Amino acid sequence: MMMEKPNRHNQALPQNSGLIIERLCKSYGDEIVLNNLSLRLDAHKTYCLMAPSGTGKTTLFRILLGLEQPDSGEIHGLSEKRLSAVFQEDRLLEGYTALENLRFVTGRQYTNETLTNMLRTLLPEDALGKPVHEFSGGMKRRTAILRALLAPSDMIIMDEPFTGLDVDTKLNVIQLIKERTEEKLLLLSTHNEEDAELLSAKIIHLSK
Repeated sequence: MMMEKPNRHNQALPQNSGLIIERLCKSYGDEIVLNNLSLRLDAHKTYCLMAPSGTGKTTLFRILLGLEQPDSGEIHGLSEKRLSAVFQEDRLLEGYTALENLRFVTGRQYTNETLTNMLRTLLPEDALGKPVHEFSGGMKRRTAILRALLAPSDMIIMDEPFTGLDVDTKLNVIQLIKERTEEKLLLLSTHNEEDAELLSAKIIHLSK
């Protein structure tokens, strides 16, 4: 049977619109990871992917970010979007401070004072001058999330962003995410339905 090849430019949607995924398939050898996945994601809304491990959440994210190619299917509206991401790994510049990590993606959009004040809402004061390789896992996570929120983007992808955060810190981060994504499309994965409720997100269940 003839299979449609991915086409990210066909039927392009306006930049401020959402995303349409049609019949997306991806396999690794004999293992089928995504099987004819179709989704429509509206602009300026938040979606939570919930599924057991191995059902394709991270693979979908990697395809959207251009790190993997699907075997077949179509994605409409992606080529017009600027994307930022929080991966399962923090992927920070370990030898630099949190401020320098933010500056790497923000350019001159914010002053150092503004960025430092944002960091103070998430990190202890004595951490601000340290390289991030000295941070705890939770501190690195908070920095990675803030970096993704501040990067110029129309759509943000977050792969299990709340891993390693205690309850109070997570609530603080969720509030920050809501404030910073009102005009963006946010797609994240989580295993906790309460996270989706706190984010006022629509839940999408994935299965093989």
